[in-house]
Amino acid sequence: MGLGVYMMKQGEETYNAVKWALDAGYRMIDTAAIYHNEESVGKAIAESGVSRGEIFLATKLWDSDHGYDATIQGLETSLAKLKVEYLDLYLIHSPNTGKLVETWDALIHMQKQGKIRSIGVSNFGVQHLEALKEHGRPMPTVNQIEMHPMKYQERIPLLDFCKQNGILVQAYGSLFFGKPEFLERSEVTDIVNAHSSSSAHVLLRWALQMGFQIIPKSVKQQRIAENLKVFDLELSPAEMESLSAMEGPVDADTLLEKQRSSFASWRGQRMAAEQRRRELQLELMGIASSLQAPEGMKPVPPLFQPSGAPEVKNATLYRELYKQKQMHLAAMRELVAATNQQIQEREAELDEEFDVLLGSGLPKLLTALKTEGIIRHDLRHLKEDPDRAARLRASLLK
Repeated sequence: MGLGVYMMKQGEETYNAVKWALDAGYRMIDTAAIYHNEESVGKAIAESGVSRGEIFLATKLWDSDHGYDATIQGLETSLAKLKVEYLDLYLIHSPNTGKLVETWDALIHMQKQGKIRSIGVSNFGVQHLEALKEHGRPMPTVNQIEMHPMKYQERIPLLDFCKQNGILVQAYGSLFFGKPEFLERSEVTDIVNAHSSSSAHVLLRWALQMGFQIIPKSVKQQRIAENLKVFDLELSPAEMESLSAMEGPVDADTLLEKQRSSFASWRGQRMAAEQRRRELQLELMGIASSLQAPEGMKPVPPLFQPSGAPEVKNATLYRELYKQKQMHLAAMRELVAATNQQIQEREAELDEEFDVLLGSGLPKLLTALKTEGIIRHDLRHLKEDPDRAARLRASLLK
């Protein structure tokens, strides 16, 4: 079992989670270029006291770096951010760009160079894996896919293909993406009560007994340690069958539908925040333009005088009012900075959510964007393929 760091914030949050996991006994860490936290993962590993040889480190190549030369550069960038000389596992994050064979060839080349121990893929379907096979390329060692009881039935053909070709299935989304309405389903809670366990342990144990490798995410030290107790649990064949028969809409597509309304709501919030920011900046400019250091005896600027009051000539009073004005100016600057910071943080969160959703369902995402009238990033992940980007833009604008 490893620790996944999807959606963890760069800095203290990621650093602490990785450090706590290694302290607790984890020896596998899974990150990705698109998570924007490789630097923090690398720092935690370097300062953990655990030797590099004991740690199995995996990261992923994002869509914008597909293609032979771009893939090699993407790998070098990740190695530099992680501050390591090699990766234990390097995955193609998604098959979306269509440059599967040349991207895979670059991974094979870098594996021969000793920069990667094992190579794999993520979010690949049977058709993508067959494309590599038809071109005479070796099969991936790992396919990291969304996998939990509600996804099991529709993924059986893919699971069978992976098993027949010696591909290990690495599961993400094992805990129903943390959605309580699914964690509290009777199929899960009945088993929880029977074992005096937890929903997390039951679902992780199901994945282990199904033969999947798991990478649960947590930023809480206690939860990271508790997840290791999954090895103390054993589910019966009947319990495994009950979980495997679960049906429901919890998958990346469901999250995509919710994200559509989230984008629409956030757009309104962003517009309001930007309007408030503009108002504050105008007010700040007005204050700054009227604020001048006192030179001898000068009258108080009108902004701070009571209506109809005469000009103040007293130097002591002027200095006090001038001091108040400086404090007001500083407060206004802080408020503008805080507003900017909130917008930037929300933009970063939405960027990550959008990119990950892109990796799990491009066709449906494009439909959602067209329906909602949202075109974020200007399809920046396709910047290396301008012709295809133009076609996609045209389809969105129809």
